[in-house]
Amino acid sequence: MSLDEADTEPLARRIARAIAAEVRRGRLRPGARLPGSRTLARQLHVHRNTVIAAYEQLAAEGWTEPQRARGTFIAHSVPRTPQRLRRTGPNPVSSAGSAGFEVRAADGRNAETPRGRRCSSG
Repeated sequence: MSLDEADTEPLARRIARAIAAEVRRGRLRPGARLPGSRTLARQLHVHRNTVIAAYEQLAAEGWTEPQRARGTFIAHSVPRTPQRLRRTGPNPVSSAGSAGFEVRAADGRNAETPRGRRCSSG
């Protein structure tokens, strides 16, 4: 797996995109176990949290199925195209704790967070 150093996307997103590409090419098959986050981080010379973020993105998009205490596996039914979360800001996670997406009530109003703070309407 190679990562384009000239790419301006966050590193975790590039790792997730590269793994998804390997699945589309057939090099990673459904049910295959991905390397542990520590192992892949060492191989790519990145921080472990970057790999964890990539694995979380892959799971959110339907590419992988994490299994507690067993590892992360390629999903048996992978998406034809990535299902991306809608982003509202320049960073998926900011230092202020914003998740980079909006939370709204079913009627379109701003929703309350678990701590009772209101989410911005963007």
